[in-house]
Amino acid sequence: MSVISLLLAISFLPFFEARNQAANFIIHPPEPGARVSIEKPTLTTSKPCPCCKGKCVIVLKEPDFGQNAGRLGSPTKKQTKCPLCKGRGQFFAFVDPEDIEMAIARDHEKFVSAHRGKGDISVGEAFVGNEDYDTLDKEKTKLIKEAFGKPCPKCHWSGIESCKKCSGNGFLPCPENECKGGFLVTKTTTERTRRSSGGFGNSAYSSNRSLRSSSSRSKSFKETKTTVLLCPVCNGAKLILCPECDGRKASPCNKCKGLGIKREKAGD
Repeated sequence: MSVISLLLAISFLPFFEARNQAANFIIHPPEPGARVSIEKPTLTTSKPCPCCKGKCVIVLKEPDFGQNAGRLGSPTKKQTKCPLCKGRGQFFAFVDPEDIEMAIARDHEKFVSAHRGKGDISVGEAFVGNEDYDTLDKEKTKLIKEAFGKPCPKCHWSGIESCKKCSGNGFLPCPENECKGGFLVTKTTTERTRRSSGGFGNSAYSSNRSLRSSSSRSKSFKETKTTVLLCPVCNGAKLILCPECDGRKASPCNKCKGLGIKREKAGD
């Protein structure tokens, strides 16, 4: 789903209207048993896995870091279930908070314009009819404002905030320092010694091929061995789920506890 389609699918207008209806119950109490549902729109959507691109599987091919020297044939390829999404091909995550803010701003403007167009008068964030406004006293005005509420200063009605640890991506690069493209590359250097026997001497005896020098020479050298194994941290995905948001890109706002409304302090 494109960003535009997603924004059109998210509408906070029913949410604002429901809050306004509940606030107006202060003036016109509802019939016994009448209820109003105040719910925010669904703010989650499915996103294709960034590792397998929605294909559910990935192909693991061992990269060449010199470990293949002398090996017959080419490195093997292996198709396996995507280790990041566990073969699901997608993740359910929160819609980007920036996109949600755009939808809220758009729908709040519609809400305000519609009520002003009818001649309603604002009472805090709520609107009441022109004829009802003159009947309000200080106590009812306060109750109407409280019933509608104020937007949380941190999340502005949405109730969620972008994950700071992954910057709203939902995933992090593999934290293993030795991981290169999903594989663990280690190099081990050892010092070895090679001995070589001596040649024929240059003395008078050199003309006698049966006589050989008993001397030998030792030469030290270093040998580096490269080992490439599947990274045990990311299992070839190159990414890991963000440990803070578990891939959901955002989390409930910690200031309003996900309500989206400013929480009044005791005594306010």
